[in-house]
Order: sequence, then structure tokens, then C-alpha cells
Amino acid sequence: FVGATTLHGIWNGSVFFHLWVTVAVYLGALLPALGLLVWSGVQQRRREGVLVAGELPRLVAAGYLGPALAGTLAALPVRRSVLGGLPKAVQPAYRELADAVAELAFLNERIEQVGTDPRLAGLRQELLARIGTARTVLPPG
Repeated sequence: FVGATTLHGIWNGSVFFHLWVTVAVYLGALLPALGLLVWSGVQQRRREGVLVAGELPRLVAAGYLGPALAGTLAALPVRRSVLGGLPKAVQPAYRELADAVAELAFLNERIEQVGTDPRLAGLRQELLARIGTARTVLPPG
């Protein structure tokens, strides 16, 4: 918070000086900060992909997902193409399924790190129920 406020103040204050000061602040502070945010977002997406790909075999083995459906959830580009080919009425259920699987992957990672408690176990059951509900709307496979 303090860093962001300081950068904001420097950026706003730079307009009171020469144009080159504003350009220097932009190139020296704001552009690297933007690059760091983009890099962080890309890393988070990759981490999510790894977690979801690790969770899918567990869900298939437990019978919550079929192998074909799990294959469509393995990567974001595949999800987008499958979503585009589904009827409009089914697309919200597919999005819900993908979201629930991703949330379950993060939750299971958290449970592995700190152990389970009743609240986490209840949240896990809720996510599994969301997966089951979404599957009832989707075409079989």
C-alpha cells in the first residue's frame, strides 16, 4: 500500500517538473511495475493450469468426471474451444464446472498444506456438489 501510494505521488508530482521527468518516472517506475503485474498474472495462470491438471485424474478416478470431459478441462485453450462449440444454454454449466474444478484444485492444495478441518471439508463437499450439478446439465461424455 505504501509503495503504491508513493509511486502514485511520484507520478502525480512529476507533471510539475519538465517533461523528461515524467517520461523518466514512466519508464523507470510505471512500466516495470506493469511488466511485473503481467508476469505475475501469467505465472498464476500457469500455476492454476498445473493444479487443475493434477486434480483431474483424481476426479476421474472418483467418478466425478468422465475422461473425455476431464480432457476438455485440462488447458485454457481447449476450454475456450469447447465452450465455443457448446449450445448457449449449456455454456454456463460448463463455466461453472471449470470454475468448481479450479477452486477444488486450490482447496485440495490448501488441505495438503495445512490439513483439513470441518470448514474446509464442508467447502470441499460443496464444490463436489457444484461439479455434480453442472455435470447433469452437460451432454454425456
